[in-house]
Amino acid sequence: MIGNLNHPLTLQSPQRVPDGGGGFETTWQDMAEVFARIDAIETEDIPERGGRKMRQRCRLTVHARKDMAPGQRLWDGSRGYGILSLRDPEGRGVYLEILAEVT
Repeated sequence: MIGNLNHPLTLQSPQRVPDGGGGFETTWQDMAEVFARIDAIETEDIPERGGRKMRQRCRLTVHARKDMAPGQRLWDGSRGYGILSLRDPEGRGVYLEILAEVT
């Protein structure tokens, strides 16, 4: 498995910051560098007002970390993988499988 974790990604956490107009915007704070295996699992064409949108979901496998959570993302510099859920497939705390949506 370890040889398959060959995609370098940055784990990022969302931060709400004031936008200067009384509201907030989301920025992303880098937390850690990780290596992942990325497998596309689903692409869906979704009707959207004024057109259609493609939604792609992936399964990413990484070394287990205690600081990963839904709502964070993994970033490769041009593409984000929004973390939807995490699970320990072997129950040993070695790897995490992440269900993510490409953003």
